[in-house]
Amino acid sequence: MGDDVYGGGGGRRVAGLPPKRHFLHAAWLAFNHPVTGEPLDFRSPLPEDLRRALTVIAGEHAVPDDADPLTALRFYD
Repeated sequence: MGDDVYGGGGGRRVAGLPPKRHFLHAAWLAFNHPVTGEPLDFRSPLPEDLRRALTVIAGEHAVPDDADPLTALRFYD
């Protein structure tokens, strides 16, 4: 969301994202270490501006402030 060329840019305005900000975030990266083969798992919470945008979009169905929205929305399942 928020790409003026491919997404029309309207979603960014609806969600309250600042100009030139996409709703894009590398929340979860998982892969095997190239040498040891050990599974690696990296997770990063949504930045505050994306949390606010998600709250605007979700309206009455918003995730409580103290909950991780990615976990609540079962992103990691």
